[in-house]
Amino acid sequence: MRRRLPVRQWFLVIFLAALAGCTTTPDRFEVLDNVWKNYEKAMLWGEYSYCLDAHKGNPVTAKQLSHLKSIKVTGYEVMKKEVTPDKNIARQLVEIKYYNKAYAVVRTINVDQEWLYEPKSNQWVILTPFPDFQ
Repeated sequence: MRRRLPVRQWFLVIFLAALAGCTTTPDRFEVLDNVWKNYEKAMLWGEYSYCLDAHKGNPVTAKQLSHLKSIKVTGYEVMKKEVTPDKNIARQLVEIKYYNKAYAVVRTINVDQEWLYEPKSNQWVILTPFPDFQ
């Protein structure tokens, strides 16, 4: 006769299997997808400091930072995505709709973003300068 495991032991087996699955590190495409989603959310919520942290080597002046307080992003649509064959550079074309709170005129800009994968930190950074909202 075959012996069955008690329910408590089954829960332990399932818990340990789930825990083992959590210890794997996400691959670079999962990381990229999360970065893109978080960047979009930050733009829409006006959390520009989060977005600026993702930009590498493109400092923003104090005047530009001050100007961002008057900008409200109302739309962020990804038009195109691509990754180079070596999987170290990703590009996305984004259409951003925004307005200056002082003028309330909706404007649209297209931004061709270039993202670079940094293997040492398992992070993607954006090489393209932060959008210049007029």
